Amino acid sequence: MAISTRSYLQTEALPAAVRVEPLRPVAVEPPSTERAPEWLDRLPERPTVYVTLGTVFNDLSVFRVLLDALADVDCNVIATVGPRSDPSELAPIPENAHVERYISQSLVLPLSSVAVAHGGSGSTLAALAHGLPMLVVPQGADQFENAQQCVAIGAGKLLLPHELTAQAARQAVVSLLEDEAHRERARAVAHEISAMPEPAALVPTLVATAPQAR
Repeated sequence: MAISTRSYLQTEALPAAVRVEPLRPVAVEPPSTERAPEWLDRLPERPTVYVTLGTVFNDLSVFRVLLDALADVDCNVIATVGPRSDPSELAPIPENAHVERYISQSLVLPLSSVAVAHGGSGSTLAALAHGLPMLVVPQGADQFENAQQCVAIGAGKLLLPHELTAQAARQAVVSLLEDEAHRERARAVAHEISAMPEPAALVPTLVATAPQAR
């Protein structure tokens, strides 16, 4: 038996004899109990764009391009650069942006209209679970496949490393903010994810179908 987040994000057909049980992706981090930064409650009433590149491929030069891209867009920008990076190295920070090492996604994603991310599995599934269309800027590992699938299902746009410029990123994000089609597809994925059972709910099924020890 296979456990899957079928159907939007499953890219390969499973053999006919394989039974598939849908499983809701569960965030690695628990719901946040941290206090939200004061500025988070004072953001102007306009769309918010969340920018993250994870904790491994979070090159500050990529953040620089993305911050420059969004500097003159009528939106709030929240960027998290990871614990090993220093936000001050990105100075000057555009007036519409806040750059932090870390803010729990459970605080940021509900406020966001678009996510700009690297295509890591955790960030991708978290953004889609909140119904957010994505601009994916993959940097390595499986991020390219995840990015291509987001495009294939109509929930996002993709800029490969050699395509990433401030102008291209700006155009992509503005398009995602204005285009309802991408948002509707992202919301459809979010609906599919929310309808899936959590891992604990599948335990009886797994126990019942497990091969019996002799």
